[in-house]
Amino acid sequence: MRAPFPDQCFLGAPGRVSPVDVRFDPSRAAHLHREGDEVVFRLQTEPGFAEVHLVLSDAWSAALDRVGQSTRFEFWEARIAPPRDRFAYSFALRRDGGDCHYLCPAGLTIAIDRLDRWQLEVAAVPCIDVPAWARGAVLYHVFPDRFCNGRPALSPADVVPWGSPPTARGFQGGDLPGIGDRIDHLVDLGVDVVLLNPIFRSPSTHRFDTVDFHSVDPRLGGDAALADLVGLLHRRGIRLVLGASFNHCHPGFFAFRDLIANGASSPYRDWFDVWDFPVRIGWRPGQVDGDTRAALDELHRESGMPLVELAGDGPAVETTYDTYNGVPGMPRIDLSCPAARSYFLAVARRWVAELDIDGWCMDVPRYVDPDFWPELRRAVREVKPDAYLLADVVGDGSPWLQGDAFDAIHDFALREAILDFARDRISGIALADRLLRLAAAAPAGMADVTHALLGGQDVARLRHEVGGRAGRARLATALQFAVPGLVGLYYGDEIGMTGGWDPGCRGAFPWDQPDTWDTAQLERVRGLSRLRRRFACLRRGALRVLGADADGLAIARQLGDERIVAVVRRAGAGPVVLDAAGEPTVVLGAGSARSSGGRLVVELEPGEDAVFVALGG
Repeated sequence: MRAPFPDQCFLGAPGRVSPVDVRFDPSRAAHLHREGDEVVFRLQTEPGFAEVHLVLSDAWSAALDRVGQSTRFEFWEARIAPPRDRFAYSFALRRDGGDCHYLCPAGLTIAIDRLDRWQLEVAAVPCIDVPAWARGAVLYHVFPDRFCNGRPALSPADVVPWGSPPTARGFQGGDLPGIGDRIDHLVDLGVDVVLLNPIFRSPSTHRFDTVDFHSVDPRLGGDAALADLVGLLHRRGIRLVLGASFNHCHPGFFAFRDLIANGASSPYRDWFDVWDFPVRIGWRPGQVDGDTRAALDELHRESGMPLVELAGDGPAVETTYDTYNGVPGMPRIDLSCPAARSYFLAVARRWVAELDIDGWCMDVPRYVDPDFWPELRRAVREVKPDAYLLADVVGDGSPWLQGDAFDAIHDFALREAILDFARDRISGIALADRLLRLAAAAPAGMADVTHALLGGQDVARLRHEVGGRAGRARLATALQFAVPGLVGLYYGDEIGMTGGWDPGCRGAFPWDQPDTWDTAQLERVRGLSRLRRRFACLRRGALRVLGADADGLAIARQLGDERIVAVVRRAGAGPVVLDAAGEPTVVLGAGSARSSGGRLVVELEPGEDAVFVALGG
């Protein structure tokens, strides 16, 4: 007679319930999601487990593969074609010493009983649908005012000389035609997609304080210049993603301007959070310096915003409306308001439908009502099913990476890990740990499209972060191209431009000073880009850590039979011996590789920081 619960003691012995670290949360897409016709289960344990099994209530089972091991965790994964549309499941685990454990919704238990199972409906499992073109692509991030002045006639009358110290209002004349003029440089770098900082009409160079979301800034060439640039890029096989903030605007934005003019009777009152009318900015003379007062006067001229002198104690500047991070020139938009929401969804659709852009990078999504982003995804994907949606999130991006909102985030945690290694702050062992934990923190398919950046418009440039050391910048770049992700190149980092945090990182590209370029860094980027195009495993392959020590690590990327091993070292000589079989060929870097007794032996030449080896056979 069939046992009533065939999965009760799947491993043939009762489970132990002494505390062990085993983690599985089916509410997180990183642990449970769909990719195509497969359901992906991912589980995390402390070290010391020999096997892990997914077990259905009828004892149908699938073994999970160990896909990574750090000093603290082992990472397990199974991809299954679901046997039914609905089923109940639990996990069975065996330790190296033979002890058994059973994991159910209530935690670890002696045996699986009648109610001790998760219930799964396949159709309800989050589906990870990222654009195929973005997996492992090379992205080039441009701050438009500082990249290239292609049409000097577009520059404002108060333009400052190219290469001046960067400021928020100091326009240097970069424009969209200038990007098109330098397209050969982008193609030579192997760029697959260009990301532009906001380009809509605004009084600032960063343009996050947008005045008109339906108009490309005339100083950049206007709507026609964007249409020309999209067409030119597409003809050369390069896509275009626009940056924007739907969280805040400039006080000159039509809805807020109406609020200034008509107060509580404005039809746009619910678009913003105002706690006292008329809308105004208060300032305290004894606490406001000259630069701040000048900025407030400029806001008044641009928008008609009333300025009121305040007495008594309090902040130097205070508004009667909600703002982004307390900045008076950036009133916050309330996207819980249906009319405001409808307006911005229309903006997102319009530029995709009419100008054929390939996606959006959205600023500060954590400040926007969470249910807005699934609506935006549906609106944009209805127009272009393979549009790329990137979120500017600093920290844990999992709430936005559940398959219903964004495809990826700016991976600042990966940036920090690579830079910490390049700056001698952590060992190769610690870097390997971080890489594995980051890989486990997001659904598998999303790891290939996360924005793996080292520089950006808000953070210090790569060369600045490594203390000006050119060799360490090249080392960091090698790691950036070796790990999963959409490689993010911030304009000018490929030639060794430097600069501290905003606004120092927003300098002008020195096209007329090629003698200042770091040509070794430029060649490193070109070579790595060519390698990514040649080997699909560097774009979409699984990550494995083969070894690590105080000053280096070796990682493998594999897709089917195609394998690349990257050995990266800060210092030291001598051979690196790895458990990796196959006929080796050095495909990038100065060094040698040979197979010996089923193991891979790699040697880097003195002064070299990275060698990439292809394994055949």
